[in-house]
Amino acid sequence: MIRNVELTDLSQIRYLFEEWISDKAEIGERIQEISQQTTNYFVAIENDRIIGIMGTQRLDDEVQQFSSNPEQALEIISAFVSREARGRGIGKSLIGAIELEAKQLGYKEIIIWSGPKYKETGWYFYDSLPGVKRVGFVGSEDFPVWKKNL
Repeated sequence: MIRNVELTDLSQIRYLFEEWISDKAEIGERIQEISQQTTNYFVAIENDRIIGIMGTQRLDDEVQQFSSNPEQALEIISAFVSREARGRGIGKSLIGAIELEAKQLGYKEIIIWSGPKYKETGWYFYDSLPGVKRVGFVGSEDFPVWKKNL
């Protein structure tokens, strides 16, 4: 099941972040961001356990250049699926929920960018998504940017 994040999800989200992020300060910042509800997140739930998370926000300055209209674009952030749930379509379901909501809200594009520590996981996933194309890099080839027109 895919649904919007709830504040009662924070402890499970922290556990999921700890699978992928080694920097405790970064985990704390992401949890605080979710708890302040300054961004929009979806979670994937299986057997009452959060197995995936993905969020959106307005475009960071670094990626606005890749959008034809930054006011009508959303950036995907914090895309994580638990290791044991990978390869089962959870990430695609989360993207689908984001795309549906983005269209309903009038957005025309989704922008994604990632760093080198997710080269073996996230990059492959983004490259495999229908309609998603690499459109450039932020700073160096270690930070690719993808775009999808909705």
